[in-house]
Amino acid sequence: MNTFIYNLFFSLALIFGFNINLNAVDISVADKQQISDVLYSFEQAVNNSDYQAITNLIDPNNSNLSKLVQEKMGNIKKYQLACNVFGKDVEISNNGKRIKITGTYAASGIKWETNGFSTYFVLEKHNNQWFISDTDFYKEFSLAKWASLIVFLLLSLLGFWIWMLVDCAKSNINNRVMWTLLLVLFNLPAAILYFFFVKLRRKKFKKSEL
Repeated sequence: MNTFIYNLFFSLALIFGFNINLNAVDISVADKQQISDVLYSFEQAVNNSDYQAITNLIDPNNSNLSKLVQEKMGNIKKYQLACNVFGKDVEISNNGKRIKITGTYAASGIKWETNGFSTYFVLEKHNNQWFISDTDFYKEFSLAKWASLIVFLLLSLLGFWIWMLVDCAKSNINNRVMWTLLLVLFNLPAAILYFFFVKLRRKKFKKSEL
């Protein structure tokens, strides 16, 4: 029994020790600096619409990624990337030849702007040079544009609801207390009903009096 416990404990120690060694894999300061330079160059290439620079920064074996990134670049007027190669949001694998970095970005285009969204870049080392092998860059801006539109829509609906609520509070209509409660409790649906069945009818009634 003691021998079994000893062997089990020894096996667990080897397993956990092996995992610790895997997690301890790191890359040199020079590599980290080169990766930082690649990401900075990527940021500048997007801002300058430099398609050739993007091609040079992306892994030559992944030409499809280069095309996807370049397709989204035309919609971006300003791009700022915040990724810390020396920080905690870094995953290192393949004996230090592959690294995944998670960060945030801020970007703007024609009639849209976003910031604080998460993004990631995967870089791999080939012939002592780091290249971008994967990123969600080309996906993020489709989501960002939709997010900006959704935020605008939500703010518009909120403004519409407040407009109807204020109109109800200021107007001298029948059942004002009831409509106020409906607007407070049911928000947008009540605001739409109020607009068509009270506000528009009141306007038509005033016009008919003239």
